[in-house]
Amino acid sequence: MSFSFSIEDAKIADLDAVQEIYSYYVENTIATLEEKKPSKQDIMDNYETVLSKSLPFIVAKHEGKVVGFSYALPFRKRSAYRYTLEESIYVHKDYLRKGIATALATDLIRKCSEVGYKQMIAVIVIDSDDYSVDFHKTVGFEEKGRLEKVGYKFNRWVDTVLMQKTLN
Repeated sequence: MSFSFSIEDAKIADLDAVQEIYSYYVENTIATLEEKKPSKQDIMDNYETVLSKSLPFIVAKHEGKVVGFSYALPFRKRSAYRYTLEESIYVHKDYLRKGIATALATDLIRKCSEVGYKQMIAVIVIDSDDYSVDFHKTVGFEEKGRLEKVGYKFNRWVDTVLMQKTLN
């Protein structure tokens, strides 16, 4: 039996679930180097920043429940980077490996391409598990660099991998 879900533009009503999903990764994983659980206002501020730049903030829903989210923001503040974005994708821990991340990434890439962006960057934190690197390769990203021991979380040093995808 296949797993069904939809990809939709995020709404304010979805942000509590976004906070819950992201907080899990902050508190339990190295997928983000944030160490403090974000407040509802932090999530709202990020959502408003994404929308204020006319960029996509999307969610995956299964039976009405938000089970993943993705968004893009400018890669850096300098104006010469204006055609380059950094993506973020998170899936609820109970819904991993069901095609949700692939669908979110595919839709995010399409939407960003359609409005003229040329490059997308993924900044991935790793220690011994390269799952996220492998995933990003499946949606067309290429590894461009690895910064060793640049993050410290949960009493251990972690690396950052930079990946890039050229958009149409």
